Amino acid sequence: MEGDRRTARRLLLKFAAYEELGESAQIIALKDEALRLATALATSTAAWHEGPQGSRSVSIALHEFLGVAFQKLGMFAESIAVHTSRHEEAERIGDVKGQTYALKWLGGSYRLSMQNDQALAFLQRRIELLESSRAPDDAHHQLCDAFCSLGEYLVDVGRVEEALQIFNKQVHA
Repeated sequence: MEGDRRTARRLLLKFAAYEELGESAQIIALKDEALRLATALATSTAAWHEGPQGSRSVSIALHEFLGVAFQKLGMFAESIAVHTSRHEEAERIGDVKGQTYALKWLGGSYRLSMQNDQALAFLQRRIELLESSRAPDDAHHQLCDAFCSLGEYLVDVGRVEEALQIFNKQVHA
C-alpha cells in the first residue's frame, strides 16, 4: 500500500505539471495506471493529499485529474464514465467525501455535454448529501461551492428566479 501511495503522489505531481502545460492528452495516456492506483487506494483513509482544493484522498484527486482532462478534450462520455465509477466506489465503501466530489464532477460533465436533466439531478444530489448529517469535514466550503455550481447552471438554462433563490441560500450557508 505504501508503494502505491508514493507512486500515486508522484503521478499526481506529473498530472499537475501536465495540467499546467495544458497537456490533457498526456494525463489521459496514463489513465490505466491512474485508475489502478485510484482503485487500490480508494479504501485507504491514510492516503490524503493536500492540493489546491484542500485535503482530498489521492483516489479522489486521480479521478478528478482524469475526468477534467477528458472534459477539456471534449470527451464527455469518458469523463462521465470515470466519475460514475468513482461515485459507485465511494458509495460502496461509504466514502461520503468521495461521493460529493464525484457528484460535483458528474454534474459538470453532464452540464458541458448539454444533458440538462442529468446535470441538475447530480448537482441537487450533491447539495442534499452535503446538507445531510453524513457530510464530510469541509462540508461548509463544499456546500457553498455546490450552491454556486447549481446557481450558475440555473442561470445558463434560463431559470434565473430559481438561481437567485440558490444564490441567496449560498449567502446564508
